[in-house]
Amino acid sequence: LGAGVQSSTLLALSALGLYDVPKVDVAIFADTQDEPKWVYEHLWQLAEWADNKGVRVEIVTAGRLSECKWIYIPSYTLSDGKPSITKRQCTHKYKIVPIVRRARQLLGIKPGQRKIKTMGLSAQGISYDELTRMKDSREKFIHIEYPLIRLGWTRYHCEEWWKANMQIPLPRKSACVYCPFRSNAEWREIQEDAEAWALAVEYDSYIRSEKSPLRKPTYLHRSLQPIADVDFSVDDADQSRFNFVNECEGMCGV
Repeated sequence: LGAGVQSSTLLALSALGLYDVPKVDVAIFADTQDEPKWVYEHLWQLAEWADNKGVRVEIVTAGRLSECKWIYIPSYTLSDGKPSITKRQCTHKYKIVPIVRRARQLLGIKPGQRKIKTMGLSAQGISYDELTRMKDSREKFIHIEYPLIRLGWTRYHCEEWWKANMQIPLPRKSACVYCPFRSNAEWREIQEDAEAWALAVEYDSYIRSEKSPLRKPTYLHRSLQPIADVDFSVDDADQSRFNFVNECEGMCGV
């Protein structure tokens, strides 16, 4: 459960038993502790709603991502004189790992146990417009299904279904406040939240500070400027370039 549009819709379909979506026992939200406040507000409402439908929402965490001494998030930099983006590891370490660890516990798999006969089903909220994010399971004890792709639903379909069927407000994009996969319009949303914006500016400064383990200047914005200096008033021509189609684990932004 990413607590964004697609995974929230998938949870609702599952809890209501619609369109042959498997009824899950638990929805697991991996908390980086640095999401915008609207993500947490939505999560609390969704958890209460799901609980009334017989689905438990659990929260796991690997700690606060922004307090990690190593840099795990992607950022923009120059490589051979051309703009590029650094390797991203945050989703794996702060989303996948804690979720898999909790899944093992729920399935009764002991630490270090190799012979595993128990299987779990993981229903993931990747939509049809993000087909490239589909991945085979890395864990032998987890089988992954993509119900939204089977239904042919895009993010737009999820939004329309949600607005027509749910009384909870439409969820917004789920991503850490300093995630670089943002359009200028989405950065403006972060600016509207003083606390979130302050953290983003602080983190953007940190990755270029003497304390940063990075060897060359990196930035959260593709313009290779400190985000505090960027003019976000001009909308991007191609919004699709800021989605998570190429995100390494297929878990963020849903």
